[in-house]
Amino acid sequence: MKLQPNKLIITIICTSLLFLNGCSLGVKELVIGPTATDTPSPIPPTVTPQPTSTFTPTFTVTPTYTTLPTIIPSITPSLTPTPNLMVSFQNEMINYLVDVNNPGLLNECGDLVPFRIGQLRTGNIETDITTALNTLFSYWPMWVQGIYLNTLNSSTLMVASVEFNVSSGHAEINLTGHVVKQPDKCNKKRIKAQVDQTVRQFKEVKSFQIWADGKNFNDLISLDGGKQ
Repeated sequence: MKLQPNKLIITIICTSLLFLNGCSLGVKELVIGPTATDTPSPIPPTVTPQPTSTFTPTFTVTPTYTTLPTIIPSITPSLTPTPNLMVSFQNEMINYLVDVNNPGLLNECGDLVPFRIGQLRTGNIETDITTALNTLFSYWPMWVQGIYLNTLNSSTLMVASVEFNVSSGHAEINLTGHVVKQPDKCNKKRIKAQVDQTVRQFKEVKSFQIWADGKNFNDLISLDGGKQ
C-alpha cells in the first residue's frame, strides 16, 4: 500500500517526535542505566562496654604507741645463796638464812647467808621493810638445800606497821602473830640475827625497835631487850 505524501510526512514527524520526547503518544521517559536506590547507612561497629573502674581508697594506718608503766618484777626468791650480794645487787632486797655448819657472825651458832627475794627496793623505807620481813616470815621452808636454816619457819609473824623517821633514821616496827620460843640458845640468836639483819640492809635505818603485839620482840625470844 502506498502512503500519501502528506501522511508520510506526518508519520516521519511523529516518529521523530517519539524519539525526541516520547510524550505525544503517551510513552513514558525511558531512563537507561542503573536504577537509583537509597545508599544504606553504614552499621556502626558494635562497642563492647568496658568495665567501669571502681576507686578503692587506700588508707595508711599509723600505729600509735602507748607508754606502759614500768613494772617492778616479782620473782620467786632464790633458793641459792648470793655471795657478794651487796655489791652485785644493790637494789634488790634480801633475806638472811643461817649456815649452821660454818661458824661466823653468830660464832659457834653459825653464819648468816644472804638470799635474794626477787623484789627491788622502792625507795620507801616503810614499804621495803614490810616486804622484806613478810617474805622472811612466810616464804622460806625450815631448811634450804639441807644446809641453810630458817629458824622462823614455825612462827606465824607478819608486819602490822612500820613508822620511819627520816630525820633521825629510826624505825618502829610492829609485828603481829605468834613467835615460837626457842629453848636452844643458838636458835634464839639465829632468830634475832635473821630479823635484825633483814632490817639493817637498809642503810637509811640507823636504829630500830621491834614490837610484837605490843611486846618487845627481844623479850618474846628470851633475849636481852633494848634498842637495836
